[in-house]
Amino acid sequence: MKTYVSCIVLVVLCSSAVKALSKDWAYFYLKTACSLMGNSGGVQYPTSDSRVIAFQAKANKRLVNIPRHHAVKFGHIIINKGGGYDSRTGKFTAPVAGVYFFDWTIVTDNGDEFNTDIVKNGAVFGTNLCRVRLVSTNEKPCTATARIEMKRGDKVWIRVTDNGKDAHMTISTFGGHKL
Repeated sequence: MKTYVSCIVLVVLCSSAVKALSKDWAYFYLKTACSLMGNSGGVQYPTSDSRVIAFQAKANKRLVNIPRHHAVKFGHIIINKGGGYDSRTGKFTAPVAGVYFFDWTIVTDNGDEFNTDIVKNGAVFGTNLCRVRLVSTNEKPCTATARIEMKRGDKVWIRVTDNGKDAHMTISTFGGHKL
């Protein structure tokens, strides 16, 4: 009787709650139990590729005089679903393979210049040129986007192209998500 009740509980779990599981180990054990019991009732099991992967970070300090080809570190994480963004390095590491969409905004003012590239594993995939005239009293946001195909473990970051003279904190951002 005890085995029969356990099977009923697992069948109920298999048919109604598999999609809601977020822990890989729980998913693995439940999927294994369901397949051992012959569950072929059309349950669509989630894959690691179906989890949400998204991040958004902003500068937590003024970005001043960053040397050529150094990573821009957006130190304040707003969202980091999937855990791919590392604020210490400024780099996003793809937890799963796929095509990712990235955007980054640099905000300068009063004659400042802050030019950046988006880089995957050392190769440039896009550029964002941001320069404001000296006579301007307004801030200028410069935004660029990129769609990049990535393998699991590939890294993407924003780096300074030539000279990261001065950019505003809190409104300079870097984000992305898996399509």
